[in-house]
Amino acid sequence: MAFELRQSVWEIIKPLTEDADPTPEDEAIFGGSNMDPVTYSINTTRGEAMHTLVKYALWVRRHFEKQADADRLVSRGFDEMPEVREVLDIHLNPERDPSLAIRAVYGQGFPHLFLLDPRWAGNNVSRIFPREPGMEALRDAAWEAYILWCKPYDDVANILAEEYKGAIDRIGSGSSDDRRRADVDKHLAEHLVLLYTRGKLDYDEPGGLLQRFYSKATGEIRKRAFEFIGADIYKYPVPLQDATVERLRQLWIRRMREATRAQSIEEFLPEMIPFGWWFASGKFDDVWAMEQLKAVVKLAGKVMLSWRVVERLAEIAKSRPLDALECLRVMIQADREGLEIYGWRKHARTLLSTALETSDEKTRRSAEDLVDRLIQRGHLDFRDLLRRQEQ
Repeated sequence: MAFELRQSVWEIIKPLTEDADPTPEDEAIFGGSNMDPVTYSINTTRGEAMHTLVKYALWVRRHFEKQADADRLVSRGFDEMPEVREVLDIHLNPERDPSLAIRAVYGQGFPHLFLLDPRWAGNNVSRIFPREPGMEALRDAAWEAYILWCKPYDDVANILAEEYKGAIDRIGSGSSDDRRRADVDKHLAEHLVLLYTRGKLDYDEPGGLLQRFYSKATGEIRKRAFEFIGADIYKYPVPLQDATVERLRQLWIRRMREATRAQSIEEFLPEMIPFGWWFASGKFDDVWAMEQLKAVVKLAGKVMLSWRVVERLAEIAKSRPLDALECLRVMIQADREGLEIYGWRKHARTLLSTALETSDEKTRRSAEDLVDRLIQRGHLDFRDLLRRQEQ
């Protein structure tokens, strides 16, 4: 769109930001447990107009970035877009606009608002996420929109440190329905573990965000942190930086240490089983990873992504067959009902075949013993592996 039309575009957007829809009466009926504030915002006239307002501001900024004096224009933020700042300020007044749907627009768009004018965003954190008594619904609408829809950008997270603290303290509570509350808490876990991985949070900081999180979160919420980062590194197509690997390794070691020191290890078991993602990623030292895998399976009885775990073990068996066999043995022993193996029997056969073909007698005997165990448990299709050895 030609930037010369800026004024014309604004004359279309501005009246729509003043539309009566959503009314408090409609929001009471259609919002709440029926429709979350973000979803409701895109189904109302004023809500869509406020989303468009943010897009309009980004469009203006992109034009500024192409100019010869781009640095000056961009650095002025909303001083170069006073029309945007005026509307944002108006709708942040709860007496003027008490809509939760509109407040959710600010939360979902907060990283963009920070990009557009960091000073304005920083100065208005307490208005967007109010802490005063009686303002909890507005705060929750904005925070839930932010945590559910936004990535944890470093600079944004810095100015929201107190909001993260408050969100940690509210784990398991809040004004939303139970399902949405659980989603909010899980996304909070994702944000925190990502910030830790980047070196923005320190596990050992007294009273820091991670210590607060791990002291407050349930096993299922803590599980989400390891599951999310595990899936993330599993899908990451290139090796991780050494510093990132070490930070993740240290986080795992600390959590395992906490588990072994606890009076009851049961509450720690949920956050152990996502280690399957970590192991299958191949991003960690094989010896260390196999030791952790065995510890997890012995304690929890299983790991996530077990078929990929055994596939990875089959790959490791090419260089460390005896260690891979020991891991497979632990997994087979933990599979008391004999059902898990049906998901990874193909990879188990590959691993066992590799071990049986090695020149090391100890490794071959270990593999033969493991095949015998499988046959005794009714997996008769493994018999052909031993027949090959007899030929």
